[in-house]
Amino acid sequence: METARSYEAEYAWLTIQVDRTTYSAYFGTGAQLLLPGPTGRKLNGKGVMMTEAYTRGYTVLAKDEPHGYKYDLISNCSG
Repeated sequence: METARSYEAEYAWLTIQVDRTTYSAYFGTGAQLLLPGPTGRKLNGKGVMMTEAYTRGYTVLAKDEPHGYKYDLISNCSG
């Protein structure tokens, strides 16, 4: 945040959700993470909630787009 202030900028984030056959990408500002979200929960800039209630307030860059990857090769889930 200090670097952003020195450039009179605002920090932002990008998160990408990968499912078995699709991906979604969301963008937002650090300020969004400091304000209470739709459920009243504050994250204090330490994470991005990915529930539907929260993602409605983010800028959607991609929503349920096919990715064409072999999910088992890119997944961090076992089984």
